[in-house]
Amino acid sequence: MKSSGRRVGVTVDQEYESFTSEEEEEIEENPFKIPTDEQIFESKEKLKSINTGSGLTFKSPRKTKMSRRDPVLPLIRDKKSKSAPSGDQPVDVNSSYKKKENVSDFIEKKKQMFLLQMSIDTKKFEIKKLEKKAQKRDQKLFQMEQELKQQTQAFDDFLALNDIRAVEAIKKAEEETKAKQSKQNEIKKLNARIAAITSEISKLDYQLDNCRRYKDFLDSLTPKEELAKMNDKKKKTSKSRPGSRASSGRSGTSTSEKEERETKMTPIASLDSKEEEQTENNEEVIDMYFKKPEQLLNIYSELEESNLILIQNTEDIQEQLEDVQKMYKETKKKMSMEAENLQAQIDVLNEQLEIEQDRLKTISDRHSSNIDQDGEERLKMLTEKIKEIYLQSGVETESDQNADIMENIDPLFMLSKIENKLESLLTVLDEYDDDFVAKYEKQREKERRKQQREETNKIKSQKEKKNKSVVQQTAPRKRAGKPLVFRSAPPNTDTKKSKSEETKQNEEKDEFKELFVCLVGCCFAHQPTFHMFTQSQHVENQPNHHHKCIHDSLYDNELKRFDGDRSKSPLFIGLDNPIPLQTTHRLVRKMGANGKRSIEKVFDVFSSIRIILDTTYLSSDVESRSCYSTGATYKRGNPSSTSVVCDGSSVTTNCYGTCKSADVITSTKSSRVLNLVQQVKAKIASQISTRPLASFTVSKLAINCGAEGGVPWTSNVIAPNTLTNVDLYIYVTMRPADTGVAAWATACSTESTYGRPVAGQLNINPSILDTYPSDDTVLLSTIEHETTHILGFSSSFYGQYRDDNGFLMSSSAVVASKTKTENGASVTRQYFIHSKMTNMYKNLTGCSSVDGVPIEEYGSSGSAGSHFDARVFVNELMAPSLDGCGTFGRSCVTTTATLALLETTGWYKSSVANPIIPAYGRNMGCNFANQRCSTWDTDKLGYFCTDTTQKKFSCVYHMRDKGICDMATYTSALPAQYQYFTNSKQGGRVSWFDYCPIQRRYMNCADKTMPKRSSEVFNTNSACFVGNLELTGFSGTMESEDSASRCLVYSCDRTNKVLKIRLHTTSNYITCPSDQSNQVFTAPTGFKGSVTCPKNGYTILCDSYEITPSTDDGTGKTAISSDEAGNESSDGTSSGKVCFLGICWGSSAQIVQFSTSNIFLLIATFVLLNALMNMVTQ
Repeated sequence: MKSSGRRVGVTVDQEYESFTSEEEEEIEENPFKIPTDEQIFESKEKLKSINTGSGLTFKSPRKTKMSRRDPVLPLIRDKKSKSAPSGDQPVDVNSSYKKKENVSDFIEKKKQMFLLQMSIDTKKFEIKKLEKKAQKRDQKLFQMEQELKQQTQAFDDFLALNDIRAVEAIKKAEEETKAKQSKQNEIKKLNARIAAITSEISKLDYQLDNCRRYKDFLDSLTPKEELAKMNDKKKKTSKSRPGSRASSGRSGTSTSEKEERETKMTPIASLDSKEEEQTENNEEVIDMYFKKPEQLLNIYSELEESNLILIQNTEDIQEQLEDVQKMYKETKKKMSMEAENLQAQIDVLNEQLEIEQDRLKTISDRHSSNIDQDGEERLKMLTEKIKEIYLQSGVETESDQNADIMENIDPLFMLSKIENKLESLLTVLDEYDDDFVAKYEKQREKERRKQQREETNKIKSQKEKKNKSVVQQTAPRKRAGKPLVFRSAPPNTDTKKSKSEETKQNEEKDEFKELFVCLVGCCFAHQPTFHMFTQSQHVENQPNHHHKCIHDSLYDNELKRFDGDRSKSPLFIGLDNPIPLQTTHRLVRKMGANGKRSIEKVFDVFSSIRIILDTTYLSSDVESRSCYSTGATYKRGNPSSTSVVCDGSSVTTNCYGTCKSADVITSTKSSRVLNLVQQVKAKIASQISTRPLASFTVSKLAINCGAEGGVPWTSNVIAPNTLTNVDLYIYVTMRPADTGVAAWATACSTESTYGRPVAGQLNINPSILDTYPSDDTVLLSTIEHETTHILGFSSSFYGQYRDDNGFLMSSSAVVASKTKTENGASVTRQYFIHSKMTNMYKNLTGCSSVDGVPIEEYGSSGSAGSHFDARVFVNELMAPSLDGCGTFGRSCVTTTATLALLETTGWYKSSVANPIIPAYGRNMGCNFANQRCSTWDTDKLGYFCTDTTQKKFSCVYHMRDKGICDMATYTSALPAQYQYFTNSKQGGRVSWFDYCPIQRRYMNCADKTMPKRSSEVFNTNSACFVGNLELTGFSGTMESEDSASRCLVYSCDRTNKVLKIRLHTTSNYITCPSDQSNQVFTAPTGFKGSVTCPKNGYTILCDSYEITPSTDDGTGKTAISSDEAGNESSDGTSSGKVCFLGICWGSSAQIVQFSTSNIFLLIATFVLLNALMNMVTQ
């Protein structure tokens, strides 16, 4: 079809221009239809007639439409494109039509048209074929669609049927559930019924047993004749019973149908029938002798009358038994305490015995070969003396009286017999009353002194007679004049006084001195003021200083000595190089990942801490560091030369000093210290537990333990020697210290596993034993305080504390510093911030948000950092000073604060079941916990006070004593943060309290010797209450209500948790509000004036065991003796106002008032009396 593109004389557009609209529609309807020949020729003729004579060229307007619809157009266009000139040049139509078409061209066109028509027919055939296939496919799809519709309809029918069945099944299930629930309810009811019946049966059985026992009891009381009659009647009844059983058996055969019907009854009905049957079978008619209660009452009355004496004796015996049991408990408790003390003394004596045995062995070895004749003579004399005492003591037996036997008795045997006799006599002596023994001892001592004086005077008179006779014999005789003759010899006034009289005079002199010292120092409390450190007064342009607790100073001095190099200091070498000791552990079997159990060590075994006190260096210290004689030179620290002398002020360490008499270690002081440290050891062991050490030993290369030169390690702990049963090893020494320093201590070694201190040195100043010759309370508190420093309460250990899992904590997790502005001054304070400490402080103060537990910031490196702040922990064991223990509180107390700190270390756990919560600060709120003392709650007694006159009596914080405001006026202004008044020179007397003025103890409410007001009672159940209460008959001057206080008995109602105040000796009480608020009670019956229930009173007086609470029973039955209570004429003094040397107290003068003239008069009088006493002594 190459010729399909030939020109036909005109353009295709012109060729199709003449088509009619019908042809166009036909062509549009069938684009594959080719026009007939006639149509083609007609169109050509039309074109010729239209275009004849026209020389124009044009483009058909239907070109686009024909190109889209005529399938021949692409061929014509191809041919046209080949024959047309290049560019868009017009075609000359007239010229093209002038050419004649050939037949061959026409045939060619026909051929092409035929081929085209044939292809069109083929395509139509294929189209029809495809249409048939499509029709078949549509029919098949239609059938499948119909089937699908049928299946869908069937499935919908199935679903509908299934829904109907489901609904029916649900209904049936609900019905079954309801039926099941009803059955379960019925079962529960039956079970409950069964349980009730079972319970009823058990009750009835119990009642039956009681009835049977009661019947047996009544039968035992029944007369024998009546009992015999009853038994005969019972036998007759039992004989008639078998016939009835037979008749019932016969009737039973006729009622079988009835029994069958009964078996088909419901369980409840059958159960009821069984109960009724059982009841009928168990019913028996019991004939008894006793018909009325009066019969028993008559018998009881007869028995009571006949056994009245026996009943009375039984009651008496029961009362005696109760008394004996009570006495047994008290005696057991007392004996257990004595046993503990005796055991402690035994331990001390055993240690002393070991020391003395070592010394004895040394002396024996030294003198075994040097026994001379004089020694044998002395031994013989000693034996004779022992024999004499043995015979005089009355311990010899009849066989011992034989002279031959007495010659052969061993002196040691005689001594043991004498000792046994003494022990028996002491045992008998203990059975006597203490007052009787003291009185008898005093009488015997008086007789002994009298006898001694008589013997001494007799000896002196004999000597005088002898001397006089000698003088008369040797004197020249004068014959001139008449000699002077005396009627009687003048008394000898130059005789020497006996030793006992001198001792008595010295004691009286000392008492007189103490009296004036007390007066000059304004000492009004009836108990001594306890100071661990001496307090100096505030001076001009200088803050108030104290002697420091030198615990931290020991570390500072060591660092200064070696220019801060810890590796050169023996103290820090021991602390920085822990000892590799094994800690006791337990084994735990743990399941591993492979399913096998493995054994794991768990180091969480805690047991009571075991402390060993090594007292080797008490009797024989090294390098002359202790004093054994007056005037000797002792060494303190490590002085560079002997020229460095300790002066107590600028030079206090690394120096030489001279031993004074108070510094000398005597056997009495040594024994006392041993007793004290043993008591502290037992107390600490009862309070805390720790992870026990398997063994304890130190290296052969270990340096000295302790500070100020320390002590060498003893051979018993140096490897390869080891100790077991020890967790803390302490060397006890008695080396001189600065005046006012009672003791010091430091740790010297730690263990490697947890870093816990395991060794240390405790030094006690010997002079402090003379300061407190008989009162061990202060010394015990001081020793426990210093031992707690060894345990870990030290700023040097804060970075070594462990958490509950034993992992190391940083110091920032334990302590933190916070800066505040106080009264315009920037103050940086340090706090314990560990959760155990803050929780303790929140519980104490009742404040839910605290900055932390304040650490003492006063006292520089001596006290700051390693003690609780004395401002809020007045009488706590770990306060830096003991000022608060006796001056403001009753004693130093180990409270929850110290125990919480020891638990914070991670090394210890508290073993105290009910630890003491401090009374000071109890429920004082957030101002007490976080702010200055001037913001504290003034409604609560004993805290911040403002009475600058010191004339108003109030109560101290624990309310057991009366108190006055402890104020002072200094010569210069206090630091800004310590100023609380408009006068910057006024403040509290104690610098440890940040100069906060608080109530100071003035009068002990437990001391019945105190002068009393009319309404007051002084005994162990008394406490201080604000008010001016007086008896109605009191005619003296009434005090002001706001400046007076009264000591009254109180009672703790623990059921209702309220405080009750007893009115004088009556059985009437004032019941304070349950919310513990302040409430004033005015003029109760029989009294005038008022008394105030204190705020927080029940908590302080009844819930705080810092001081034992009252034992008054609250009914008025607790006895009050006459010497404990005031009367209508009592005005608070023994005999009204008392004055001495211009100093007055009692009556209206509430406190000693001093003027300048009075002070000079006191000083002059004291100097004069001191001189007089010295003259008398000489």
